Amino acid sequence: MEERLRWLLLAGTLAPWSEGEMARYSANLVRHLAPFCGELVVAYAGPDERTVRRMLGLGGNVRLVQVARDGLGVKAWSEAARAAVDPTAFDAVYAQGLTGWAFRDQPHLVVNLHGMEMFQPSHGLRTMLGQIPSRKTARLLLQAAHTVITPGGALTDLLHGLGVPPAAVTTIPSGLPSDWLTPRPAPRIAGPLRALYIGRPDADHGYDLLARALHGLAHPIVLDAVGPLPPFNPGRHDVTFHGEVRTRERIRALLDASDVLVVPSRTAARTDLILGALARGRHVIATPVGATAPLLADLPSCPLVPPTARALTAALDAFAASPPAPERFDLSRYTWARIAMDHARVFQRIETGPSVE
Repeated sequence: MEERLRWLLLAGTLAPWSEGEMARYSANLVRHLAPFCGELVVAYAGPDERTVRRMLGLGGNVRLVQVARDGLGVKAWSEAARAAVDPTAFDAVYAQGLTGWAFRDQPHLVVNLHGMEMFQPSHGLRTMLGQIPSRKTARLLLQAAHTVITPGGALTDLLHGLGVPPAAVTTIPSGLPSDWLTPRPAPRIAGPLRALYIGRPDADHGYDLLARALHGLAHPIVLDAVGPLPPFNPGRHDVTFHGEVRTRERIRALLDASDVLVVPSRTAARTDLILGALARGRHVIATPVGATAPLLADLPSCPLVPPTARALTAALDAFAASPPAPERFDLSRYTWARIAMDHARVFQRIETGPSVE
């Protein structure tokens, strides 16, 4: 990549000042994408520029444009970002989520809607009503985009179903923070299978499925449940309800003490969490939602199951009958250096044509 291009990244929020998968994605992308471009301008809502630059370790080719959120919805924030930055000065504009709303007139607009929650099946009237406005916004944004980035799997099929041409879709997976990788996974704790659930108590995360699945198990297990979860009757199983755990160190410790992470989601893919478990050498039971299927497709020791209590029971019983030893998984595809390179290639192709690699 000899030509040094100028790119505008509409990050919205950034981690660690904001929580959520998209904020972490934006922060990691800013940090790792900078070496590939002549100038990277980042429009963001967060603390002062000096703080962001210092904590993310940004060089001189990164220019930060602080656009206050101040209670603004994402469309209003996008309009404010448009007023603060002239998009015509850049070779490509990259929008996280719906932040590209005010940039739909730009010919080289790249959009990443991540999990596309607004198009996922809804569970409950409040969720369904909340999806309606963002669906219209997302459709218009997808229609305007030159390129749509997706983590793949069922989300690619969803994009095609929404009318996005296959040639406009580029698959780039989620990234793995380097501090989660361990060259030597912690040895398993002797005794029954130790399972870990991290999530919310709602239907999207499938907490009810896990509770029902435990009652059908032929073997006793130990379960650590993390999140704002109402306790359930565990029967003969040893279940510890930890409540909300916010520190990365504590989450890593819980993963290291487990044998298998259980992700029984109906709609929430939880790819960040799954990658974290694999990085610690832990096995995963998950449902094939979002981009989970391609992530686990080549890992026979990490089964994909339908989002039903019966399927979860069968998968857990198979592990409980013979608890697995930790395993070192090849996660080189998910390093942020690789993901930043993939993004840089997308922007380079946009500017110079499809023959550039």
